[in-house]
Amino acid sequence: RANEFAYIKYEFGSFWAAFGVFERAEFYLNEAKILTDNNNLIRLIDFKSEFNALVNGKSSSPDRVVSAVDEIEKSNQFVDISFAHLQLGNYFLKNKKYSEGIKHFTYAQRYAEKTTYNFLIDLIQTSIDLLDLEAGNSDAGKNILTPKMQTCGSPILEIRAFEYIAKVSISNKAYDPAVDSLHEAMSLCEKYNIVEPQIEQSLLLGKIYFESLNNPGRA
Repeated sequence: RANEFAYIKYEFGSFWAAFGVFERAEFYLNEAKILTDNNNLIRLIDFKSEFNALVNGKSSSPDRVVSAVDEIEKSNQFVDISFAHLQLGNYFLKNKKYSEGIKHFTYAQRYAEKTTYNFLIDLIQTSIDLLDLEAGNSDAGKNILTPKMQTCGSPILEIRAFEYIAKVSISNKAYDPAVDSLHEAMSLCEKYNIVEPQIEQSLLLGKIYFESLNNPGRA
């Protein structure tokens, strides 16, 4: 049960990191690492801690994050590896380092194709489309940011996928597709009577509202 509690702590840490509350995120990640003896989870915790430090400005180099991703690759947990590369790719996208971004998206895609999760492949393609749009390599419209999600066999994963698209869109100040993705997630919560994710979804909608007030020309 210690590993179960550790994973819950890890999820709490990831939740607070998504909202930029890094001190609280690190508190939960440290507690998770103390509780677990699962090497795969330890690798995920180390990656998340290094990634938070990079995003938070406590680390100026992505090299430590890349090394943490290399450690995750030893696990052969293809979903975890793909998500790690996806997060790193989106970091480079946000910082307009497009060649590094596409490199990690390509790695993410390669590992995702080894899984049965079509939704993960859609997520990666969404990020690639975002990069193309941001870099001026695509004349596609904003609708590429909200692709139709293919059935992945898990309502909660489908919900999290739409939330992830919303977060990526918010980070790029693409508020309309972010709202669309959140509405898709909320509809799934209602359909399957899943309550817990709706708190985060409401917080994200509030974040969009306040950010859009300061960026009235972005949609």
